[in-house]
Amino acid sequence: MADNIILSWDAVIEDEGSGGWEPLEEGDYDFIVDDFKRTFAKDNTTPVLELSIKIGDNTIRDWLHFKKSTEWKISQFLISIGMKKHGEPAKVDFDHLIGSKGRCHVTERTYTKTDGTEGRGNNIGNYLEPPKMAW
Repeated sequence: MADNIILSWDAVIEDEGSGGWEPLEEGDYDFIVDDFKRTFAKDNTTPVLELSIKIGDNTIRDWLHFKKSTEWKISQFLISIGMKKHGEPAKVDFDHLIGSKGRCHVTERTYTKTDGTEGRGNNIGNYLEPPKMAW
């Protein structure tokens, strides 16, 4: 795939982003955790888990803020990837995050680019529970 060609530091840069990438349509998708970074929010006290969520050829960034008011989304994520069960406490197993698979609801968003034009992108609306197996 031409998009994955690695450029050297002294490469001649030509592509000005004239197209090629399209955001996903709103809907439910399977995902894989491609990468993550442990960082802090702008207040420099709130831990943040920055996730790189891969859905097909698209990558969506999501930020899980480790505070009580957003603990529900961390739970959703952990349940989705099978690291947590309903009603049971859990901790993030950072050693097994990369490659974890789950399901999420993707939303579309619009924003104003720095040049004043409208851009489109995606957000993770919710992380979804794995399907229940019927036995």
